[in-house]
Amino acid sequence: VYFFSVRSMALQPPASQRPAEADAVAKASGDLFKYYFSSGKPGDSPSMYYLLNSDVTCIVARDASEEGRSTFGHTLTIWNQKGACVLSHQLHPDIELRALDPTRSIEWTSVVSGPDPAVHRWSVVFKCPKDVEVEFVYRLKRAIYEVMTCTSFDGVGADDEAYCLEATMQPVPQDAVDVDHEIDRLGFEDMHIRDEDRSDDEESGDEVSTGADPKGKGKSTSVFNSLLVDSRPHRKTFVVRGNNISVFNRDEDIQFDTEIRNLADMKGETLNPSKIMLFDQDNKLLALNPKDQKKVLCLDIERQKVVEEWGVDQHGTVEVLSFTPSTKYGGMLGEQTIAAMAKNVVVGLDPRISGVAKAVMPSGKAMEDYVQKSEKGFACCATTENGHLAVGTSRGEIKFFTGVPGMRNRSAIRATDCPKTAKTSLPGFGHAITGIDLTADGKWVLATTAKYLLVIDTSNPDPMKKGDTGFQARLGKDKPRPILLKLSAEDQNQVQGDHQFTRASFNFGKGELFIVTSLGAYVITWNFRMVQAGQTQGYIMKRTASNIMTEQFLAVRPEEDGHQAPIVLAHKNDVRVLRRKVYESSPYKKARPTEFNHSPGVVLDWS
Repeated sequence: VYFFSVRSMALQPPASQRPAEADAVAKASGDLFKYYFSSGKPGDSPSMYYLLNSDVTCIVARDASEEGRSTFGHTLTIWNQKGACVLSHQLHPDIELRALDPTRSIEWTSVVSGPDPAVHRWSVVFKCPKDVEVEFVYRLKRAIYEVMTCTSFDGVGADDEAYCLEATMQPVPQDAVDVDHEIDRLGFEDMHIRDEDRSDDEESGDEVSTGADPKGKGKSTSVFNSLLVDSRPHRKTFVVRGNNISVFNRDEDIQFDTEIRNLADMKGETLNPSKIMLFDQDNKLLALNPKDQKKVLCLDIERQKVVEEWGVDQHGTVEVLSFTPSTKYGGMLGEQTIAAMAKNVVVGLDPRISGVAKAVMPSGKAMEDYVQKSEKGFACCATTENGHLAVGTSRGEIKFFTGVPGMRNRSAIRATDCPKTAKTSLPGFGHAITGIDLTADGKWVLATTAKYLLVIDTSNPDPMKKGDTGFQARLGKDKPRPILLKLSAEDQNQVQGDHQFTRASFNFGKGELFIVTSLGAYVITWNFRMVQAGQTQGYIMKRTASNIMTEQFLAVRPEEDGHQAPIVLAHKNDVRVLRRKVYESSPYKKARPTEFNHSPGVVLDWS
């Protein structure tokens, strides 16, 4: 089965005539089926595909251009034996595909929005020769790639062709998934909510929490919770709200502890952090000032103020867009270096270096030696426990570096400086990478875009490079199949609104088993073991009271088991925690079997 879904898209009016041969990019014959959702009542037909039209012709055609301009839009039309169009769907960037050869079919889902939204599933079972089917699917995948990226597939390099085509097709789910039964049944309890007053005076005796003026005391509601980090050593959660940081204890339940107020830089100017990160065994908090990103600010948590400012280069021209520990758990374990990312360079910073410029530069090297002049779109970065570095770009590319450029490669047999060029570069699919996370061993990458998540196996399939990843050896044509994660068409319709995924992340600790993100008011967790086995629908979604700003699993140490760690959520005006619960059966969605009823004339109530 080849499967793609189209979100919130009404059926198009049937075409009046077939596309011109010049516009048709793929054509094949088969039978048209529609999926019937059984009511489960006695006597009702079972849920499966039922035959609607036999001997139809499927055509994928390029949409007509406007005023001679090229277009990357494509439409799938279905024609009956009398030459009439019985179905017409325009391909949409929000697409999923999967393949099951035994059924020799394509399947897609359309969601009709409106007062009475409805989900329709369609399928065409091929009756043409196998080589025609293979060519049709190949051309369909090319069309979907062009719809996703708004670029011609002809421009894809030879090393990237297979990777880009596989991105349009979801993996075949494995029948048996090696998941521990307890893990497979691990879901969430109901939420514990803290939504009280934020007091103007801590010493007044009133409780202070993340509430935003629920009793109408006239406090400003123009600032909201925006950032969140969690500390395992101190068992505290830090939530940024404007130029204040709320601090919560989170042992049994999340309870307000104190507030770091009126943040300011070393000049006394107001600081509203755009990025924060724990550092120095979680005793310090690093922050970026969106008004002056040429310095990294170091806040002493105990003293509750900024105590240092770190520049990057001697001239003070490099603007830091993001940072990450130089090793995955470096902030917790006391690592004294970090990786700082600008739009076209990533360098190490070491606060122990004297002077304003803290960039780690090998002898005889300068900052200019590590700038990638042709690159201007670095967007986010993350590291592994060995210091391998992944960078996501605004064009959707993901780059694997041996380590932070210019710093020593701690995973190499011989100590060498990490080069500025990426060992492996994966092409994008039309959406910027807004967040990135890595498993501690670097064998899996989790990237976030506005519309989907990407999960990528970095292992090198070359038997001569067994054990290596794309961080250590160039993958070339051996790039892995990218796994795209998104909600089912039904769940996308339920979420409503034009929401974007928040930065997805793995759970902390030994063995990453879960992925967490959010979309609007819904928190979503994927079972990572199911995802690895190709079961992309293996997720749980839970509605909360309001849109979620950010979330993460509570932190644990690298050697600890973190699969039962709760998730802490920051809404605009409150903070909540989801605790784990073991259910009697798995709460995760499973891929449904695809069954067809080929008998004509079955009477069904499609309403």
